[in-house]
Parts: sequence; C-alpha cells; structure tokens
Amino acid sequence: MFFGILGPVEARTADGAAVPLGGRQLRALLALFLLDAGRVVGTDRLVNGLHGEHPPAGAANALQSQVSRLRRALRAAGTGPTVEAHPAGYRLAVDPDDVDLHRATRLHRAGRQALAAGEPARAVDLLGEALALWRGEPFADVTAAPFAAAQVVRLTELRLGIVEEYAEVALVAGEPTAPVAALREVIAAHPLRERPRGQLMRALHATGRSAEALQVYADLRRTLADELGVEPGAELAAVHLAVLRDERDDPVPPPPARLPAQLSSFVGREDDLARVAGRLDAGRLVTVTGPGGVGKTRLAVETAARRAGEVCFVDLAPLPAGARVAPVLLDALGLRDSGLRLRDPGLGLRDSGVGPSRSGPHHSGAGLRESGVGSGDTGLPAGGTDPPPARLVMALSDGADPAVARLVTALSDRRVLLVLDNCEHVLADAAPVVRRLLTACPELRILATSREPLGLTGELLCPLAPLPVPTPEATAGAALTAPALRLFADRAAAVRPDFVLDAGTVDTVRRICAALDGLPLAIELAAVRVRALPLAEVAARLDDRFRLLSRGDRTAAPRHQTLHAVVRWSWDLLSDAERVLLRRLTVFAGGATVSAAEQVCGCGCRGGCGCRGGSRGPLLPFSAEEGTPATTQRGCELDTAELLGALVDRSLVEHTAGRYRMLETVRGFGAERLAEAGEDDAARRAHARYFLRLAGTADGYLHRAEQVDWLGRLRAEHRNLDAALRWAVVAEPPLALRLVGALSAYWYLRGLRGEIAPLAEQLLRAVGPEPPAELVEEYVLCVVHAAHGEAGAGLTEHARRATDLTNAMVGPPRQPFFNVLWAQFAGPPGAELPHRRRLIGTDPWSRALGDFGNGFLALFEADVDTAESELRRALAGFRSVGERWGVSQALDGLATIAAWRGAEDEGLALRNEALELLRPLGAYEEMADLHCRRAERLLRLGDPEAARAEYDRAADLARRGGVSATMAQVFWGLGEVARLTGDLAEARRRQAEALARLASEGWMWAGVRAAALTALGRVAQAGGDLAEAHRRHREALGVALHQHNGLDIAEAAEGLAGALLDDGAAERAAWLLGVATAVRGLRVTASRDVAVVVDGARTALGEDGYHAAFARGAALRYEEGSAVLRDLLGT
Repeated sequence: MFFGILGPVEARTADGAAVPLGGRQLRALLALFLLDAGRVVGTDRLVNGLHGEHPPAGAANALQSQVSRLRRALRAAGTGPTVEAHPAGYRLAVDPDDVDLHRATRLHRAGRQALAAGEPARAVDLLGEALALWRGEPFADVTAAPFAAAQVVRLTELRLGIVEEYAEVALVAGEPTAPVAALREVIAAHPLRERPRGQLMRALHATGRSAEALQVYADLRRTLADELGVEPGAELAAVHLAVLRDERDDPVPPPPARLPAQLSSFVGREDDLARVAGRLDAGRLVTVTGPGGVGKTRLAVETAARRAGEVCFVDLAPLPAGARVAPVLLDALGLRDSGLRLRDPGLGLRDSGVGPSRSGPHHSGAGLRESGVGSGDTGLPAGGTDPPPARLVMALSDGADPAVARLVTALSDRRVLLVLDNCEHVLADAAPVVRRLLTACPELRILATSREPLGLTGELLCPLAPLPVPTPEATAGAALTAPALRLFADRAAAVRPDFVLDAGTVDTVRRICAALDGLPLAIELAAVRVRALPLAEVAARLDDRFRLLSRGDRTAAPRHQTLHAVVRWSWDLLSDAERVLLRRLTVFAGGATVSAAEQVCGCGCRGGCGCRGGSRGPLLPFSAEEGTPATTQRGCELDTAELLGALVDRSLVEHTAGRYRMLETVRGFGAERLAEAGEDDAARRAHARYFLRLAGTADGYLHRAEQVDWLGRLRAEHRNLDAALRWAVVAEPPLALRLVGALSAYWYLRGLRGEIAPLAEQLLRAVGPEPPAELVEEYVLCVVHAAHGEAGAGLTEHARRATDLTNAMVGPPRQPFFNVLWAQFAGPPGAELPHRRRLIGTDPWSRALGDFGNGFLALFEADVDTAESELRRALAGFRSVGERWGVSQALDGLATIAAWRGAEDEGLALRNEALELLRPLGAYEEMADLHCRRAERLLRLGDPEAARAEYDRAADLARRGGVSATMAQVFWGLGEVARLTGDLAEARRRQAEALARLASEGWMWAGVRAAALTALGRVAQAGGDLAEAHRRHREALGVALHQHNGLDIAEAAEGLAGALLDDGAAERAAWLLGVATAVRGLRVTASRDVAVVVDGARTALGEDGYHAAFARGAALRYEEGSAVLRDLLGT
C-alpha cells in the first residue's frame, strides 16, 4: 500500500485503487502517523496535532476510537499496515519508502549522491522523480488541522529547494529544457525569489531563447522597483550580464566535495534533531556544544542533510590552533584568494558539489551544496569595462580582510546554511568572521559545532548531552529501546553479527553504557571490543577505560580514534590554571558546589599552579591543619568560580542545579593528570576533611526540625561522602573513624547501614580493637555498622570490645544517635539499664528518646499501659523539636497497641501518618518496616492479596536501601501469603529464604527469625507432619525467649498452641494461649491462625473448660509466664 501527503492525504492499494479513509479527522490522524512513518508517535503529540495545545476533555479517549476506526479502514483494504499500540503512543507499521514524503526525501538524497559521484544525468532522473511525487499543496484536505500549517510551510520550502537543485543539476547535465516548467511554476508562486529567476534565465539562454531570458530579468527588475524600490541582487545582475555577452554555462560535473557521507546508522537523536532544526528556524547562528565524543558533528550533518536548500560544510579540525578561518571558507565555497569569479556567480556549483576553478578542482575537506558561488580567477567581469557590483566595492573598501570581503560578496544574497564543524581551537579567528558574515549576509544561517560557545550576541546554544541510559530499576522493555543501548547493539552487531540485545545481554550493556556516561563515541569504541572479548569482560575492564577503548576507526580524525585522544584534545586547549582546577576537581565523585570547589581546590598562592600571585615554595594548595580550608588570595589567577565557568564553556564540566560535575571519562583523564602532578593525596585529604566538616555540621541538625534540609544536603553529597570515606579507610583510618561518627545518623535515617557495612568492617581491620582514646564513640559506631554486613565471627572480638567501651562511658555521648544505634545492636539492657539511662542526654530530643526506650521496654515486659503512656510522652517530646523520625517511631509503637486493642482504623491512621513523615527523609528501612507491619495487619484480617501488595512495596524500598534483614521480613510475609492461599511449597521456600537472610543478623531481627520458624511449623501442620511442626514451634519459642521480648514470645507460644491442639492436647493449647496473653500484657484481637486454635480448643473442652484453662495461663505475670515457657522447653 502506498500513502500520500504531498497533496491531499491518500492511501492506495498495490493496484492503484484508492482506499476510503473517512472524514477529515481520520485523514489528519493518518497524516500525523505518516509524518513519522514506522516510528512510535506519542499520544500527547497526536492529541495536540489534532486539537491544538488545549484539547477538549476526553480527547485521549476519542483518540483511541479514531485509531480503531483507522485500523478498520486500513484492514478493509486487505493488505494494509496495522496501527500498533505502544506504552508511549502508537505506531503505523509502514515502510517509510511507501510514503511519498519519505520516498521524495530518499530520492532527493540519492540525487545529491549521484551528482557527487559524477553522475549528473542520473541525478536529474532521481530529483525529477522526487518532484513528481508532489500532487499539490501538502495536506491539501486537512490544512485546518492544528499540526498542518507548520508542516505545509516546511514541505513547501523543501519542494522549492528540490526544484532549484533539479534546475542546477539539469543545467550541469546539459538538459536545460528539463527544469523550465517547474521554474516558471515556482516564480509564479514566489515572484520575489531571485535564484529561480537566474536559473530560468540560464536555462532559456542555453536553449537559444535569450530574449525570453532577458525578459525574465526585466520582469523581476520592474517588480522589485514597484514593490520594494530596489534593484536585483549582484548575482542575478551577473547572470543578466552573462546573457548579454552570450556566455553560457559549462556542463561539467562538480567534484565530490559535499557533506561527509556516513557509514553507520544514526541512533537515538530524534529529539535533538528537532531541537536543532527549531533553533535554526528561530535564529541565524546556532552552536551545538558538548564534550568530545558526544556526537556534535554527526548531529550537525544529519540536521543539514534534512534541511532544504543550500548547505556548505566546513571541517575546521585540521587547522592548527589559532589558524585563520576565512581562507578555508573560501576554499569550501570554490573561491580562491586570487579573485572572485563574477561571470557565473553562484550558478556553476551544483547540489552537494563545488564546480572546479579554471586551474582545476579544489579540495578543502569541506563541501558545498547549492552555494550559489562560482569559482574562477578573474575577480571582475570579462573585458574590465563594467564596474563591479556596488556590494563588492563596499566589501573591498570597508577595511575588512580581503578574504572575508570575498566571502561577504559570495554570500550576501544567498540563502545558505554554513556548517562550521569543530570551532573550539580557532574561536579567536572564527568568531569575528562569523559576526561579519551574519551582519552582511541576511540570508545566511550558520550551524556551528564546538566544545565551547562562539560567544556572539544572538548565538543560540544547543548543548548536546550524552545519550540517556536507563536506571537499573527500568523495565526490560524500556531498557531494550533506550538510545544508548540501541547504539551499542547496532555497532556491536556490525563487528559480531550474532550479537543480539535481549533479556540476557541488556543488563550488562546497560552497565557498560552507564559506566561510559552514555557518551556515543565511548559506546561505539566499547561495542567494537565485543569482536574479541566476551560482553562481560568488556564490562569488567571499564575501570581502565582508556586502555580498553584504545582502538577506533583508523580513518577517523586522530582526536576521535581513541577515548584518550578525545579528552586530550580538550585538555590541550586549556590554560595552565584551568588544567590545575580540572585535575583537582576529579576528587569530587559526586560533583561540587562553588564553595566546595573553592575550599578543596583553591590555590593559596604557594606557587606551582600557574598563578603569578605567589612564589613561596612548593605547591601546597591544601591546608595541613584539619578544618582550615585553603583560600584563594586576592590577585590569584586560580579564581575558582571564574575558572569553573570557563570549564563549563569548554564542555569539560557540566553545571546543573548549582553543582559542577564531570563525565566519568573526563574525570578519569583528570585523575591521571592529578597523579602525574603529585597532588593526589593532598587533594583527597583536603576533600575528605572538607566533607568531615560538612558531616559534622549536619549531624547537629539531624535530630531537629531542620533534619529534612540537612538530609537533603548530605544526600546530594552522598557520592562525595562515600569517596571520602573510602579514601580515608585506606589512607588515614582515624579520619575515617571521624567520618563514621559524623555520618552515623545520616546512614541510619536513610536506611543505608547495609550499604556501608563492608567499609565499616574494612575500617575495623585497619584500626584493630584498640581505638584512639578520643575516638571510642566512633569505634563503637563502626562496630555497629559492620554488624549489618556479613562479618560473621570476625566481628566477635570487636563486638566484645565495643560492649566494654560502652559500659565504661560515664556520660552522654557526643553523637545523640549513638544511643539509638547501640540499643538496636546490644538489645534490651537487662542489668545494664541504669547505665544505659546515664547515657541519655538532657536536651529535649534525648529526653524524648529516653521516654521512647522506656515505652518499648515496658512493651517487651507486658506492661502495655505504661508503654502507651511513655510512648505518648515520647511523641510529644519529638513533636516539640520537630524531629520526624522520632515522631514516626512513637506513632508506630502506638499503632501496634491500638491494633492489639482492636482499634484497627486508629492503628492504620497512625501508621499512615508515620509513613508520610518518613518519606521526605528517604528512610528506606523504616518505611519498608512500616509497610511490612501494615501487611501483617492485613494478614491478620484475612486479606492476603492486599498484604502481598504491601510486601511488594516494602521489598522495593528494602532493595533501594540495601537492607537485607528487611527483605527477610518481606520473605516471611510472602511465605505467609502463600500458606494462607494454599501454596505450601512456596510458603516453605519463602520462609527458608527469610532464615537465610537472617543468618548473621543480631537480636533486632530475632523476632523475624522466630516468626519464620513459627510459619514453618504451621506449614508442617498443614502438611500433616506434626513432629516437624513441634520441632519448628519449639525452636521459635527458644529464639524468642532468648531475646526477652514478650511480643515475640507470645507469637511463638500461640504457634506452639496450634501444634498441641492438632496433637490432641486441647487443654494445654488453651493454657498456652493464656500464657501468651500474659507475656504480651494484653488480650489482642486474634489472628486467623489463633482463632482456629481458640475455636478448636473450645469445641474440644467446652466453653467453661476452655476459659478455665486459658485463665490459668493468663493469670501469670510476665516473669512467671516466661519461666513456665522455659520449663516447657526444658531450658
């Protein structure tokens, strides 16, 4: 099926029959799909295209209906394409070559290539075929659609450009009659357009119709005089003069000087293409900026190739730094320094080539399409009797460089797109030339690529970012279609045809692309390596990226053959001071604020930095005194803020959201230079000390109302804090201990303890069990964090030492969160309770923390009323200082008590409030815990599917926070969901996973271990294995009793009661349910499992018998209940 939009919208079958398409709205929808044939078109774009920027209500639903109607219409034709639905929109599955616009574009491009290859006759045929596809005004029957107006203008300009190219090629090919009709049509529609007039004059003159040619000129001269009061331009006047002199075009093909042909596909820059094209429509100087290897040249070439009309491409990279630009532009335009040919101004150059001068073809590494400038060596009209055009006289007499003057004359009336590629090393000369050309040539547009802006008024910048790389959390579908990954797959398949991007390779390719910052050149270089290395090996070797990516296209410019050369090109253009700052900035793993950069990278004017401000000995830019940052002295050339701006301009540093960042590729190169300069240790020490000061300042605010703001500041510096700690662990362990102390509250509140545990364990090995006396607290906190990893038995000695050191403390610790972390590590205090209370400070937050601890101790010992009272006091205390974490923890405890009392709605409301308080903190661990507890209540209420959804949310948070133990809680819950829905095998598997996760966890997670064992006991009961059930329940009860936690003891006892009932011991089961109530301190609303035991015991014993047995157990005190349970176990 063939589709048309270059005229009324139509679709025709293979035999030419028209396909009924319905009304205008359906035709407009089809036209929108055809503009992006074969590609997904976003829903918003379709709706806006049909209805404008303010679509009516229900437009999205109406779109679905229209898509269905279009599908039916195409399906009715028998072999029509389908309209596919995609997550982001819809796609008409049609080959672009089956659409007249795209076929015309292909033929247009093929015509240019034929001309460049020296085949003008074939070029005439191809361009003529392209023009034949126009059937009238584009979208003629849907011009009222909001999208149509801009497209009509664009496609009309495209046709004008093709007509003018067709005319040029026909004249070159010796077929002057071919374009006459098309040129007359263009002139009728655009009577003031000079170029088609000149082409028609030349065509008529070549066929012996000189009088008609002169009449064409006379008609335009009269029209311009009447309407604008001006004369025809210099080039058309020169054509008129050539006709009067009976001078004719030489039908010779141009040499192959054109836009550089591309040997690979263009991937992932559709939005950038549209952005650059839009900027070119809006302004006359557009500069695509970005770091080396980001794809600036390719984007400029692709943009120019899609633009109608004249294009001249000039590669400035071969020029040495500081070279003159104007002579290269003259060469690209087919001109010579010896003169400007006026006899045939602009009409001897064709399409993407440049006509040769009389002295032979030129070669400049650049090419011209329809530049409208001829080549020659006379500089004046033949005979020397006629004066040169006034504009040439002005250009040569205004004091300008003669080469620039010639450029002005050549381009003054031309509608040309001049592409200046790689301007960064010749900016000093290029900028004034560009300014002069734009000022004197109103129809000229310039598209430049540079690692640094030209810095001219009116310049529109298009910063080009690396290709986006999906995050690890992205769906497989989104990752497979990501531009960076598609680019890798395309280039890898080129060297290894069996390479496929699929579910098995997508994660590794994503990691490679992420490690390379999405930089296209780096991705291409990495993809080539799969020819010789397994994909996983390529990923593993990226730590030494400059060595790995050292083989590129041998025909590419030297600066693009290796990743190292790409960055070296930019480095060599920097001043000494810029290099000093860039290399020092590499110590910032997560970017830097201006203040941080000044304090860490500042000069101090001690010499060696390129600064003339001081000469006081060897470079010492970093203070030897901790807490004393280096400062930039007045008059120092290493002005950090100013130099940061310069590095941003040079595309070596990015500035976003108040931070300065480097691509990892640039950072790696700079780190090598830092080491070469001998500054590595000094820079990293200054970096670590700066972030120690920041962390210490922040720590004072993390238990106050300002905690959200300060957590945000630390979160923004997370990678820097991590890098500082990693360096200090190896190079300066005491500084690392100080960082651990200052960051402990941050890690705890963010739920990052699992992430930091391996570093804490490494630091303990470096420090040993005898820390410096002034760092005891920090050492203890390091032990606590290491316990969240997999240190196992290796931590035992440190744990004992930490306990001794803590018990020896005589007053409150410096870090308020110390008590929180130590309590969770050491467990309920027992005999140490008086000492623990001496560690509580007297400030309001610490007093609230003490109340909170008292509340949970009471809860563990079955004193629910006291627990509730203490928790409410803690809640008021935390609220008084505005501290969210403390408020949320108190609310959670009160929610548990409310649920026990049957006030489910109150408990849910309290937990919801706690969750909302925690979200701004990013407290993954606490939020995951709360979702788990909400899920537990749903399980108790008999809603396993709702519970599963809560567990899924908890799992997502636990994974993001790297909290292994919380995942155990999730596995326990999912196992319970499976058991309650009858899938015993899945239940058993999930509980085993939970126990495996808890193998090295401390007392805090003993409750989950006991719960998993209880769940396995119930699974065994359901499977009829009572011996296994008893073993698991007794094991669960032993774990709970060992931790002295009444809540967990009660749960385990209720599990064992179920096994006793199944074993026929109904009275002991009822008694055990009473004991569970005693150690919990409150008779709670029974879960489904306990309710089954209660009903079974009542049935077996009768109501009175059940109550008597239950009452015997419930009458016990907490200590008595715990004791009888130990007796039951024989412990």
